[in-house]
Amino acid sequence: MTARLKTTALALALFGLNIYVCSGLFGVEYLRHMGSIEGAFIGISRYMMEHWRDLSWCPLWYTGIPAQNMYPPLLHALVAVAAWISGISPAHAHHWVTALFYCLGSVTLFALVLRLSGSRWAAFFAGALYSAFSPSGWLIPKVAADAGGIWHPIRLRDLVAWGEGPHIASLTLLPLALLLLDRALEHKRMRDVVPAAVAIASVALTNWLGIFALALTVAAYMLAKVGTLRWRQVGLIAFIAVAAYCLAMPWIPPSTVATIRENARYNGGDYSQTYRALPLYGAVALLVLGGLKIVFRRKTVAAQFAIYFTVLLASPPLLHAWGGIAILPLPERYQLELEMGVAMLTALIGHALLKYASRRTGAIVTAALVMSLIPAIAAYHRSAHRDLIQTIDITTTSEWKTAQWLNRNWTGGRVMLPGSSRYWQTAFSDVPALGGGFDQGLILPVIPMAIYQIQSGEGAGSKEAEIAILWFKALGVEGVAVSQPGSTEVYKDFKNPNKFEGVLQPIWRDGGDVLYRVTPHRPLAHVMRPADLVARMPINGIDIEPLRPYVSSIEDSRFPAASFEWTSPHSASIRTKLARDQVVSIQIAWHPGWHAEVSGHPAPILKDALGFMYVQPAAEGSVEVALTYNGGTEMRVARWLSAITALLLGIGYFFAFASFKSMVAILRLSKTVSLLVGLLMPL
Repeated sequence: MTARLKTTALALALFGLNIYVCSGLFGVEYLRHMGSIEGAFIGISRYMMEHWRDLSWCPLWYTGIPAQNMYPPLLHALVAVAAWISGISPAHAHHWVTALFYCLGSVTLFALVLRLSGSRWAAFFAGALYSAFSPSGWLIPKVAADAGGIWHPIRLRDLVAWGEGPHIASLTLLPLALLLLDRALEHKRMRDVVPAAVAIASVALTNWLGIFALALTVAAYMLAKVGTLRWRQVGLIAFIAVAAYCLAMPWIPPSTVATIRENARYNGGDYSQTYRALPLYGAVALLVLGGLKIVFRRKTVAAQFAIYFTVLLASPPLLHAWGGIAILPLPERYQLELEMGVAMLTALIGHALLKYASRRTGAIVTAALVMSLIPAIAAYHRSAHRDLIQTIDITTTSEWKTAQWLNRNWTGGRVMLPGSSRYWQTAFSDVPALGGGFDQGLILPVIPMAIYQIQSGEGAGSKEAEIAILWFKALGVEGVAVSQPGSTEVYKDFKNPNKFEGVLQPIWRDGGDVLYRVTPHRPLAHVMRPADLVARMPINGIDIEPLRPYVSSIEDSRFPAASFEWTSPHSASIRTKLARDQVVSIQIAWHPGWHAEVSGHPAPILKDALGFMYVQPAAEGSVEVALTYNGGTEMRVARWLSAITALLLGIGYFFAFASFKSMVAILRLSKTVSLLVGLLMPL
C-alpha cells in the first residue's frame, strides 16, 4: 500500500469512528435539549434564508443590532445553503452540518499532526484519542458530573446538549488553518498563501472563541519555530493574517470586535477584573512559555507546538476549575481546546517513546491502543444515542406554541419572552423580541439591566409590576410572556411569575404559558419635547426616574401621532406633524450607520441617554422622516477592503497556476475586450 493510500485509509477510519458515534445526529430535526442555545443559531440560519438579500440590520433582536453582531456567520450561512439546496428545514440542516464538522474534527487534527511530525502513527492516535476520550472530564470534576461520567463524550455533549455547533466547527477548521499556514511558510507561493488566508478567515468567521484560540495557536506555532523561523516568514505570517482579516472584515468590523469585547466583561459572569489583570496574566504566561522554551528547545517542532498549545489553551479552564481564577471571559468553555491539546501531546509523547522500543514492543503497544478504542467508542456510541441524540415533537413545546400563536394572532410590536422561548423565537417567527440569542452583540447596554430587573424584581418590593411595566413602555415592549408551573419552557426565569396577574390583560394561556398585553399597539416613533427625552442613564433597574418623563410623553395624547413603517429590514419611514421645538424619538438602538432625511433633506440622527435614536427636524407642519441603515463609513471601508483583497488574492492565485502561454492569451483577450468596449462606448 502506498503512503498516500495509508494516509487516506487512516483518515477515513477516524471519520468512520466519529460517524459511528454520532450517526443519529444526521437525521435529527429537533432535539429534546430545548434549553440549548442552538435555537438561536437555527434562527439565524432561518433569518438568512428569509432575508438573504438584506443582511445589514437585524430589527428582531435587542431593539435592533447590526446583522454582523448576531454571530460570526459562516456556519449559519452553510446551514442556510444546505437547507435551501436539500429542501430540509433549517433545524435539520443545522444538525446535519454540525454533525459533519464534528466527524471531521479528528481528521483535520490527524492532518495537522501528520504535517508537523511526519508520523502517521502519531497523527492517527492524536485523532483517535480526540475521538474516543475526553480528558476534560478526567481533569475537571464538574465537567464529568455534568456529562454523567468520564466515559461520556464531552465534545458531543457540548454540541448536542448546549448547542456549541460554531465552537465545534471552529475547532475543526483550526488545525486546517495552521496546516495551510505551515505549508505557505515552507513554499512561499501564492498558491499556498491564498488557501492559508482563506482558512484563517474561515475560523474567524465561525466562532468568537475560535478567533482567540486561533491567535494562541499561531503564537504556540511561532514559539515552537523560534530558532528556525526567519524574519521573512514572520512578515509572511503578518501578511496572511492581515489578508485574512480584510477578507472577513465586513462580518467582524472593528466596531463589532469592540462591542463583543465590552459585553464579554459581564456576559455569563463578572469578568471586569479579568481585563484589569490581563497585563499580569500576560507577563506570567511569557515567563512560563520562556521557561518551557529553554527546557524543550531541542525537541521537535511538533512536540514543542503540542506543549505550548496545551499550556496556553488548557490554562483557562484548569485555572478556573482548580483555583477559581478567570484569566479571560468564559474560561470554562475552552475545555474543548484542552481536549485537542491533550490528544496531540499524548500521541506525540507516545510516538517519541516508541522510537526507542523494538518493533515487537511497538506492535504490541499499537495493538493495545487500537483495542482500547473499541470499548471507548462503543461507550460513546451508547451514551450518544441513549442520552444525547433524543428527538422531540416540537409542536408540544412551549417555545413552538408561543411563537406560532404570535405568528397567527399578534398585531403588536415587540414582545419579551422568557428563557428558552427567547432563544427559539427567531427560529419560528419574525415577531421582534426585546431579547435575542447572544447578549455579546447588543449595542443598547440598558437592555440586560432592564431584563434582569423585570425578571428578578430585585429591590422593587410592592412596586415590582409597576417598575417592570414602566421599563416595557420605555423600551417599546407591547407584550410579555411568562412561564409558570406546567410550562415546558426550560429556564422559568421570572422569580415571581404571577406579578402581572390582575395588573395586565392576559390574551393567551396554554398550560403554564401566559402572554400578557402591556400596551395597545403603538408605533416605534413618538413626538415629544427635547426635555422629555431620557436625559440620564439609569444606574440600576429600580432607578426609573429618568424614564418617567419619556414614558409620560409617549402616552400624552396632546402630542401629534407619528406613523412608523419598516420599508425593509434596514430602512423605515415616519410621518407626523411637528411644532418647531419638537423632536421625533425612535425606539430603535442608535448606531452611526443610521442616516435620516427629513422631507428629502439630510438630518442628523442623535442618541438619547437610553441609547435610542431621535431626530430633531427643525421643521414645522407635516414631515416625512426616511431612515436608512448602511453601516456608515466603517462598513463601506470594510466592504471595499474585503473586495479588493479577494480580487488581489484571486488574481495572485490564478497566475500562480497559469502557464506563460495562458497568461499571454489572457492579456491578448483583455486587450481585445478593452478595444471593443472603447468602440461601443460612444454608441
